[in-house]
Amino acid sequence: MTLRFKQQGSLLITSLFVAIVLLALGLALTRVIEGGAQSNAVEYYGSKAFLSAQSGVEWKLTQLFPLNAPNGVCNADVPPNHFNATKYMENCQFVELSCSSVNNVADSNSPTSTVTMYRITSTVSCDSGQWTTQRSINVEAKTLN
Repeated sequence: MTLRFKQQGSLLITSLFVAIVLLALGLALTRVIEGGAQSNAVEYYGSKAFLSAQSGVEWKLTQLFPLNAPNGVCNADVPPNHFNATKYMENCQFVELSCSSVNNVADSNSPTSTVTMYRITSTVSCDSGQWTTQRSINVEAKTLN
């Protein structure tokens, strides 16, 4: 057998090996891109839930401390759920909006030496269909009297 016949077919094996390696690299790249897209989607829905929870806290603070009026009462009324009125907040809903207060807390910076402390908790859940993202915000506020 001559040397010419012994080398036949090596190009076929080499090209097959290169094709398999390129296929594996392509599949790995696809998984990386898919994971990045899912991570961005979770971050997007997390931001929606966080900003909606912040809106709930702000709504409650305007109920507690209205302009040019005496301080309100800390109760657990839920704000109107206008999330579905805008397409950016659809599929989001309040899970919890609570308010608690502690009266006569000592505060040396207050003219009366005591203040009322309020703790507001707002939790919103946004559902994408594949998963649910939930964010909570806790805020503490005090009277200035």
